Amino acid sequence: MLKLLVIAISIVGAFSGIRSHPGLAHGWTGGCTVVSGSPSTDSEWRQCHAGRLEGKPDLTRNGCTPAALGGPTDLWRCPAPVAAGYSLGS
Repeated sequence: MLKLLVIAISIVGAFSGIRSHPGLAHGWTGGCTVVSGSPSTDSEWRQCHAGRLEGKPDLTRNGCTPAALGGPTDLWRCPAPVAAGYSLGS
């Protein structure tokens, strides 16, 4: 019984390690990359792809609007991230 427990914990640990390491999880999970955007605009374009285990990410919760859905990738228009423009101690 203890042997089965140790094996089960080892398997779970291995899968969580693979999931948390981007190089090992490449291709297994879906993701997005910024393909266009500039500091002068208030939005950026993200291209999302599906993984082997997960589908394409849904970015509507991040305030993004779909521009082109379907095919191997989806294109989303998202608000640009807010960057802090100040420094402390000056």
